[in-house]
Amino acid sequence: MKKTKIWRVLVFSLLIMALLLSACSSGDDAATSAPAEGEAIASPPEGEPIDILPTANPDEQSLTASQNVNVRSGPGTQYPVYKLMLGGETAKLLGVSTDGAYYAVDMPIVSPSTGWVDVNFSTVTSTEGLPTIEAPPVPPTAEFEPVEEGQPAVIAADGVYVRSGPSDHFPAYGIGQPGASALLIGVSEDGLWWVVRLDPDVVGDGHGWVQKEFVTTENVPEDLAVIATPPEPQASELPAPDTTGPYGVATDYLNVRSGPATNYPVLGVAAPSASATITGKSADGLWWQVNVGSQYVADGLGWVHGSYVAAYNVENVPVVEASSPPPATEIPPATSVPPTGTVTCELVSQDPIDGTTFKGGETFDMVWDLENVGTATWTVADALIVKTGAVTDQPLSDIVDLNLTADVATGEIYSVIVPMTSPSAVGEFGEYWTITMGGETICYFYNIIQVVE
Repeated sequence: MKKTKIWRVLVFSLLIMALLLSACSSGDDAATSAPAEGEAIASPPEGEPIDILPTANPDEQSLTASQNVNVRSGPGTQYPVYKLMLGGETAKLLGVSTDGAYYAVDMPIVSPSTGWVDVNFSTVTSTEGLPTIEAPPVPPTAEFEPVEEGQPAVIAADGVYVRSGPSDHFPAYGIGQPGASALLIGVSEDGLWWVVRLDPDVVGDGHGWVQKEFVTTENVPEDLAVIATPPEPQASELPAPDTTGPYGVATDYLNVRSGPATNYPVLGVAAPSASATITGKSADGLWWQVNVGSQYVADGLGWVHGSYVAAYNVENVPVVEASSPPPATEIPPATSVPPTGTVTCELVSQDPIDGTTFKGGETFDMVWDLENVGTATWTVADALIVKTGAVTDQPLSDIVDLNLTADVATGEIYSVIVPMTSPSAVGEFGEYWTITMGGETICYFYNIIQVVE
């Protein structure tokens, strides 16, 4: 039986085909990134373990932590944490920052294999001939929704990544700065990540995930919603760039969007070390336009945030005017706080399943099979099936609400059927629905489709 979709309205699938770019990202006391893919890092033999911080050979320079110290994604506290390096732990020394305040150490599981350690908390065998390494771009700051007094809250203890799912494999929207507060709206299925509310005018999804170990909390309710984990990004091939011209390499898992802002739809996700040709830049200089191929979008072009990209040969890249962003996604109010009443349904099955692909203009019947798992009968007289929103403000049906056709007793299954038509535009679309009874919400469900060329 498929798990209840209560609250999955918050975390609709980040379906993907992953795209370009490479390099690295980090932050204090933060989890390590996934192994990079592509040329930037050599893959170990199958089955052979790889050290997070390899020790140096006798003829190589090394660093030893003089006390517990954070290994960050860049040379400064404005960068988030990869991991905690314990006092006495050693690592292979790679270089020093331009200001001499941080040492770079070998960290093969991130791209480009570099972590950064404060020189004040480390000793080195030698600095002779040590190269100076340029700092990577600083990730943008995540835009949290304000938290009112008494509400459940997450407070960043240090710079912490805010991601689109509960794993380092999911792209980051940015970082929560030390001391920043966010509205707490859920917890991951494994209990290791919090789900927080983001400004939907800035981040279309309206929510993000932060790792528990790098934050503190206030006013956490006992009945906090458990949020289902969306599918993890899967990397795929992109047109290889001509490295004699402008190109970029991803420094983390990275959303590729249809425009230069986080409120544009996601076309796919790039894995660390994936690369792509850069064809333009945004007027504010924060985003690169890249070649992703016509299999993802008709004109073959997408946009990536420059903070997650190592860019090369871009001195003469032109400014490209972007299309107008879509309106902010209308997220039902009840998705950010627990609903009134008791949710008493469980999704048994749905057809088509989330992520099914369609050509533009295709018609289909969306069917959700919902079981009444409460103690009260859903009655024709009091219950109403209501559409509460649409992904990217693009509805798939003209229907606004439906009446039950029969009473649904405890343990019985009821099928909600809605005729839908896929939009002509390429992208991700879906609708949010609820069942209410006596004015109270008793059920949440939704669907997500992908429209392709």
